[in-house]
Amino acid sequence: MDCPKCGKQMEEGWLAIYEPLPITRVVWQPVEPGQVRVKKPEGAVRVIRPKAGGKGCPTGHICKACEMTVFSYAESDVT
Repeated sequence: MDCPKCGKQMEEGWLAIYEPLPITRVVWQPVEPGQVRVKKPEGAVRVIRPKAGGKGCPTGHICKACEMTVFSYAESDVT
């Protein structure tokens, strides 16, 4: 896949977290992160659903040249 920012070839991999806690949530949000929140902001979308054995991590692509990451959080793209 070509990078949408610089056009160079991207490397395929996974978006992952390490040592997830049972309450870990990784979200995309439309507002700048601020103080620690108990609830996710309105409009936030959960993009990683951590599960045992490394499951719940979406596949994606990274461009190390311009530090761009592209991934799909669709259930069909989550391993």
